[in-house]
Amino acid sequence: MSGTQYLSPLLNDPAWQALSRQLSVEARIAIFYLDELWKDERFQRDWTRLKEAYLESQCEAGTELKRLRKQKQYPSYWQIRDLAKESAEQVSCRFFGEWKEKLPYLLRAAFVEYLVARLANEDLDAVERLSLCSFQLQGIFGEAQFRLAARQLAERLFAGELGELRLLIYWEDRVFRCVTSESRLDEPQIFVLRPPLPEESKREYLKCVKNDLEYELELLAEPCSHRQPLILPRFLNELKRLGYEFHNPRNAIPAILALAGDYYEKCAAKQRPQVSNLNDETLALYARQAYLRVVQKKSWSEIAEAVKLSRSAVSGSTPKAIDLLGIRR
Repeated sequence: MSGTQYLSPLLNDPAWQALSRQLSVEARIAIFYLDELWKDERFQRDWTRLKEAYLESQCEAGTELKRLRKQKQYPSYWQIRDLAKESAEQVSCRFFGEWKEKLPYLLRAAFVEYLVARLANEDLDAVERLSLCSFQLQGIFGEAQFRLAARQLAERLFAGELGELRLLIYWEDRVFRCVTSESRLDEPQIFVLRPPLPEESKREYLKCVKNDLEYELELLAEPCSHRQPLILPRFLNELKRLGYEFHNPRNAIPAILALAGDYYEKCAAKQRPQVSNLNDETLALYARQAYLRVVQKKSWSEIAEAVKLSRSAVSGSTPKAIDLLGIRR
């Protein structure tokens, strides 16, 4: 299947599968669609022109951003960066021209963020961004295994310019989903436990919490300068205030997990289910079909021949793919 050939080593990778489950359908198909565009010579020419035009027009802003970050003047840095981002959006609209109608929102957002990051010479550290966003993946694997899995993903999926754009799609999607997940809930957080994500099972959620607590026990035994325990101290202090004290913090873990399980069920009852039967291979195929129809202007018969499906199958599924991408037909 041509649409998934480049990702075939990752499709059976447990780390990729865990990562993919965290992404919305829209983000997953956007990543596959980006890979289709990346093979298009005309798109590559226009993308190169856009980068050159933007970086040249914002040369002074780029110099100032680098100076401010070096001097750690972050309020001024973010103010100028916001202005640079507005300029990137304006330049993108002019230079992309016809491409603007053929790009989903997540791709447009990734392109703009990439331009600003390059202008400011920011390091798009894949492992760091995965650490910030992949609470679920980190909890499933544990701290040490997660860092290894993140490095492997960074090397195999997020390397080079194409990989950095994939990473920005992932980042944009994860931040949006975490924010919307919390905004749909009116359950107060207990002992700084994060709310479960819409697609997260109770088993996965409790495993994440347990791994966090096990890690916090290590931090209590050997304090670390860059990370402080949050859940256990809050829980132990609250119980102490009520007149009960655990002599061994490890004995508190079952009680916290019981509370976390109850908290999960209350949150899950208020969250809309996020169910999709579209696996990665199907979405990669959809992205291929959408690219052939929207960018290459292929007929149904030509698309059917390219993806080895019947004409009726592609004429039914391709419009669905285009809708998932959020592209106007």
